[in-house]
Amino acid sequence: MSTISTLTLAPESTYHVAKDVYSQEPEGPFDHARLRELVADGLLTAEMLISQDGGEWISAGEYPTLFAPASQPAPRSSSDRTQTAELLPHRGTAILTLGILGLFVWPVLFFLAVLRVLPGLLVLPGLLVCVVCGICAWSMANHELGSIRRGEMDPSGGSTITAGKICGIISVALAALMILLLVLVGILAAVGIAGPAGV
Repeated sequence: MSTISTLTLAPESTYHVAKDVYSQEPEGPFDHARLRELVADGLLTAEMLISQDGGEWISAGEYPTLFAPASQPAPRSSSDRTQTAELLPHRGTAILTLGILGLFVWPVLFFLAVLRVLPGLLVLPGLLVCVVCGICAWSMANHELGSIRRGEMDPSGGSTITAGKICGIISVALAALMILLLVLVGILAAVGIAGPAGV
């Protein structure tokens, strides 16, 4: 008979966390208190997997006490306070700013070029700026989210970092699509000019 429903977190145990069975780099080790913090920050869900003391991988949802609301918060020890004080500060605001810049710089330049407020040649450099900002936001977000999962960085900026990452991904995709369209239009224009000239 299965005993999964009786699984509990042991204070003396260590745990590793993986997104799914295909994950190549599980995160950890964590203690039971850190697991609860990951759940509270939304970085550990019931669908993810947990290995206790190097044992088999089990769905996090099979630990009923892990996702149950705490009736009374346990007093933090001096070691917990020291660990929190030593967490690296996050750069969520900078990442979100880069993502937003990457998402909105070239549309603004394009709009101003259409209104003839700025020369149209500024649109292409604007696209390149978007690509650079978007890639930086994307890369920095991946690094910092990894540090948060490993318990090395302040997790309070997780949502801001994730938002910046999403903006970065969208900006890179849109800028790449626009550059492709501009190149295509240039090729068609060159062919159109060369065609009549060769007649």
